[in-house]
Order: sequence, then C-alpha cells, then structure tokens
Amino acid sequence: MKRNILVISRIVTFIIILFMYSNNCSAQLIILEPGLILTDVSNDGSIAVGHNNMENFIWTEANGVTFIGGVEPSFYGGQTKINGNGSLVAATRINPSNNLGELSSYDITNQTWTSHGSLGSSSQGSASSAWAISSDGSTIVGLGWVNAGSAHAIKWTEVSGIEDLGSTVSGQSTRANAVNNDGSVIGGWQDNSDGIRQGAIWTNGVQTLLTHSNNDPAAEVGTLSDDGLWAGGGGQGSANNFQAWKWSQSTGIINIGPSPVNGWRGTTTGLSSDGEIAVGYYRQWPGPAAFGRGFIHTESEGLVDLTDYAISLDIDVQGAILALPLGLSDDGSTIVGVTNNGSGFIFRLPLLGVEDHVFDSFSFYPNPVTNVLTFLNPEGIKIDTVSILSVTGQKINEFDTLQNINVSSLSTGLYFIRIQSGKNVYIKQFSKL
Repeated sequence: MKRNILVISRIVTFIIILFMYSNNCSAQLIILEPGLILTDVSNDGSIAVGHNNMENFIWTEANGVTFIGGVEPSFYGGQTKINGNGSLVAATRINPSNNLGELSSYDITNQTWTSHGSLGSSSQGSASSAWAISSDGSTIVGLGWVNAGSAHAIKWTEVSGIEDLGSTVSGQSTRANAVNNDGSVIGGWQDNSDGIRQGAIWTNGVQTLLTHSNNDPAAEVGTLSDDGLWAGGGGQGSANNFQAWKWSQSTGIINIGPSPVNGWRGTTTGLSSDGEIAVGYYRQWPGPAAFGRGFIHTESEGLVDLTDYAISLDIDVQGAILALPLGLSDDGSTIVGVTNNGSGFIFRLPLLGVEDHVFDSFSFYPNPVTNVLTFLNPEGIKIDTVSILSVTGQKINEFDTLQNINVSSLSTGLYFIRIQSGKNVYIKQFSKL
C-alpha cells in the first residue's frame, strides 16, 4: 500500500508538471547549436552540462553556453555530469602533472579544475575517466586503467581518494556509469569471461550482477535513481527483445517498450529521484544513435514518444526529433539530450504556479469514487471551467459551472480534476473504482 501511495504521489507530481502550460507558463524547448551535446542537468533543471567533442561546457538560461575546458569524451572516455545543486561538474581532463586524461572535477563558483588520480596505469593517453557524480557531490565514479588492455570501475571521494571496485571475473574489465545521491550505490557493467557486458550494481562495494527473468545477463546499467533503489539500462539482450528497462531489487527487470520500430534497441538514460519517471531512447542497431527516438515513461502511462509528447504540448520542435535524451532532473521537470541533427536540447517542464491560498477551502469527495464527485466551494470562488483529464492530459469532459459530476461511465483508474479560476488553477487526482 505504501508503495502504491508513493507511485500515485509521483504520478500526480509528474502530471502537474505536464499541465503547467495551462497557467500561462508554457513548456519550453531550447535547442542549441549543432555539436553542443547536453548530457546532464541539475536537480531542479536550472543548469545543464555537456561537451562539443573538444571540451566541456555549462549552460544556463541567463548566460547560455560557457566553455570550461577538459577533454572530449570520444577519445579519453567519460561523460560530463553535474551534482544536484549545480556547483560541481565531473568530467575528464588532462592532468598537467602527467599529461594523462584523468577523472576530474570543476568547481563552478571558483572556476577551477582538480584532477583526482587513477589506478596507476594508462592506455593511449588515458589514466582514468569520470562517468558520474553523486547528487551530494561527495562521490565521482568512472573507469581506471589497471594495464593497457584492462580497466576497473573506480570511485573517488575526498576522504578515501581513488578506490578500485575491482572485477569479479578474473582478467575482465568493469566500469562505473552511475551513482546514487550519497555514493553508497554505484551502477555500471562487468565483462564476463565470454565477452558479454553485464549490468552490475555495487552496494557499499559489494557487486550484484543483473539478470532477466530467464537468467540471461541484463545489459549495462546507465543510470540510478537518487535513492539507489532503481537502476536503468538496456542496449543488448535478446531475452527482452532489446528493450530499455528499469530494475529494482524487489521487482527485477521491468521492460520499457516495446520498440517503436521492429529491431531497434532501447536504453534508459535518466530516472527521477525515486525512479517513477524514466527517459531514454530507441534506435536502429547498428546505425547512428542520433537517428533514434526519445521516450518518456511512467508506470501508469507506459512509453510515450518524446517528440510526439512535446508537440502535444503545443511546442514548436523546429522540425527536430528529440532523439537522444541523456539526462533527467531529479524533480522530473527537465530533460536534456541531443536532437537528430546533433544539437543539444533542454526540454523544460516547470512546475505549475498554483496560488494555493485561492483554493484553501475548496475540496471534493469521495476519493476514490464510484459514481458521483461532489464539490465543496464554501467561499464561492468564481469558477471558469471544470475539466476531467486522463493521466495523459487528454480532456474527457469540461463544464463551465461547478456541479456534481457523475463519473460512473469512466473506466477504473487514475484521473485528474482541473479547475480554472482566472489565472489560478487547481489540479487534484482522484481514483475511479
């Protein structure tokens, strides 16, 4: 029951985000110049980071793109990531003391880089690379070379420095791709003896390998929820027809699909703070990643094409396809990634600005409901419209006066009441039994 309540609560938050355009606060799609690739975003969506295959950059709405140095991931490895409050960037840069690419961090306030070391070896100019940073900024994870042909997942903290997470298969490589809020849970991959790259979770340093229900290995983990209870990944595995997925200890693999095109492969690249909202993409394999289709997924609505969703919000996508979502803010309000023409995008869904005091005395009952919803408006608030909405935002009914509503014809499920009073909007969920 507690889990169900949490699911409904997060869905409500998500839907309220979706309906922000109804309060003169439009959904926003910002598309950067081609070649500016966005890979992560702060908890509230206000700061995004990425690279241009030469160096890293920070983006804010006020200042646009600010380049900060570092090196391109395509040669040195890694991803450009940002911590929760937007103060610290994790990326790879050349350590000036040894001229090797190393896992590093950039302090946005002080505008300074710090290299954090390696496992003592290197391969083709790379000693280590940064792939993720914890929301609290305490932990950076990635890959460190143990010899020229083998690498291990690594973890850096201020207290312990670089730690080797090792490999449970002798002579095989591992990598850390994701980390939860406080660094206690890390996600990535473990190479098996047969060459298959299997999804792995390290909880306080102890590795768990992920499998599908038939015990075939799951693909690598690419993202974790902040609470560390959910992982997301995909990209390989005929066991689930190459679908994107999310995983928890209690549920196992939950497929996110099916693919919009037969034969395409999917992966989950971002999760909200508790794992209820997921973003990712499906794409042809083999083939350019930017020719894929991005998606957004909730437990109630399933998979929704991200470009189609943007268009449904009356957003001008400028002819672009939101092909590769690569990051999702913890609050679920902002998605960043790459369009089909190689431009970074910020798809922002700011929270609805509801003036709660206007509706302090307003309510309805019963909830859950079987037949009739009854409304209480003791202060006589002037009501412009009353609407019943599906969880996808489609209008089912609309009334221009406040009246009791017979909902007996609705199918069992979750719905929303939306009431407009001037510029003020009241949105609450209700369950139809």
